[in-house]
Amino acid sequence: MIAKKKEVEQIKTKKVFSAPAILQVGSPTKDGGLRLKVETNELSENEIAMLMKQFNNKFGWILFSANKMNDDNIPEQQADSEGRKMKTPSQRLRATLFVYYTQRIDKSKTFDQFYVEQMEKIIDRFKANLDD
Repeated sequence: MIAKKKEVEQIKTKKVFSAPAILQVGSPTKDGGLRLKVETNELSENEIAMLMKQFNNKFGWILFSANKMNDDNIPEQQADSEGRKMKTPSQRLRATLFVYYTQRIDKSKTFDQFYVEQMEKIIDRFKANLDD
C-alpha cells in the first residue's frame, strides 16, 4: 500500500508516537541504564514508516502507563538533542543574570534583590518605548 500525500505529511510532522504495548525489562547497561524491549500491537504501514523515519535510533523520552494516555500526560516542553529539558526564555534570562551577578556584582545585596532590580529595569525600558 502506498501512503497518500496527506498521510506522508502527517508522518513528517508527528513528534509523539503512542500505541498499546507490552514493556519488558531487559538487562542493565554498562553506564547504569536499563535495556528495555517494547512490543506493540499490530501497527499500520504508515505507523511503521513513521516510527522508522522519525524515531529509529533517536534519543528521546519514554512514558509508560498501564492505562491509555492522553495529551495531558505528555510534557509540552521539548528536550534538546542530548535529552535535557530546554530552559524557557525566562529561565535562561534568570540563569544569565545569576552568572552575571556571581561574576560582576558585589555581594552587598542578595541575588533576589539584584534580580528584581534588573527585571524592573528591563520592564521600564520596554514601557518607555510604548505608544501613549
